[in-house]
Amino acid sequence: MYRVFAKTILTAYSSLELVSNQIDVLVRRRVSAGYCAGDCSCIGAQRQIEEIITLMNKKANLINLKLLADEVLASMDGASKNILTDRYIKKIKWQQSMEQMGLSKRTFFRRLERAQESFAKGCFARGYNQTWLEENYFDQSWIKEIFFHYKDKQSK
Repeated sequence: MYRVFAKTILTAYSSLELVSNQIDVLVRRRVSAGYCAGDCSCIGAQRQIEEIITLMNKKANLINLKLLADEVLASMDGASKNILTDRYIKKIKWQQSMEQMGLSKRTFFRRLERAQESFAKGCFARGYNQTWLEENYFDQSWIKEIFFHYKDKQSK
């Protein structure tokens, strides 16, 4: 289960900034719509504020996830950090990464698996585990889908 946890965070990592920026766009739209809609009732304004707060909380969670990943990656040895960065952040194909590192296919995948486990253990050592991921990020369907994609793939 270590690897599913790690792969979920690492796969989501490359989209975190884009999703955060899209949340900013949604917040601006909500603010503009609130001023333009003419709904001056307290209920309408309260609902608008609650929606904005919910969006800002989602953004804060995404930023925290990116900061966690950055911190764990920074603490890893160079080879593990490089293999995870190439694979998940730079989106370099495994064949190209394997060639650049001068590794056989088997050695590459063993090192990738060890790096994924090391990343997960780094998160766990900081108090972040699968339960935390589920409680804080499964309200965002795209992260939940990533998790279950890897979980289903692992069980086959």
